[in-house]
Amino acid sequence: SRITGLSETGINAIYYDPTNEKLVVGYSNSNIDIIYRNDIINVPDLKRDNVTGDKNIYNIYSLGKDYYLSTGLGVVVIDGERYEIKESWLIGAGGNQVKVNGLSNDGIFFYAATEEGLKKAAANVANLSDYNWQLVSGTNGLATGACQNVLTLQNKVIVQQNDSVFIQDGTNWNLLYQDGWPIISVTASENKISLCQRKANGESKVTILNIDGIVANIFQ
Repeated sequence: SRITGLSETGINAIYYDPTNEKLVVGYSNSNIDIIYRNDIINVPDLKRDNVTGDKNIYNIYSLGKDYYLSTGLGVVVIDGERYEIKESWLIGAGGNQVKVNGLSNDGIFFYAATEEGLKKAAANVANLSDYNWQLVSGTNGLATGACQNVLTLQNKVIVQQNDSVFIQDGTNWNLLYQDGWPIISVTASENKISLCQRKANGESKVTILNIDGIVANIFQ
């Protein structure tokens, strides 16, 4: 809590990086704390930035020693060693702001789940803040419209679009799972896919999927 060293209350997103043993905390006012061993390092750059737009942090992804924040502006990259903003990517149509709900990387491309749809960009591009991201949605089996999350598991790219989960097979997108329940969130852990699902009446469950879409477990 704030009494024991955190900068704020009201957590929007939280992410543990097992490789570098750091916990990244994104608050509702866009402030950021990174907890490492017994230290809490504050990264207030996004909170202090007077840019106009949605600075909310919706998701956090790590690659190497950097942290990628999915925000209402686009993608904000935090240098995990210097503890400061390294880059900002405005990946909306025409280089404008767009809400990003999730980001992932398969070693070849960055994939971003945005309100405009799923987008991708080559991971080896030197400056992704000045790059025309390719819209993937609307082709090869993935419908147009917003995507709520994207993740990689066993070198496969997996996308949540509304209440369906799709998986990339070559250039095609195949339906991996859909059971009629609303999907609140999709995450990957221990080589499985976890779906948090909740109906309007409050009935809830967590569905655990194998990479082939077979249900491994359901927690009602």
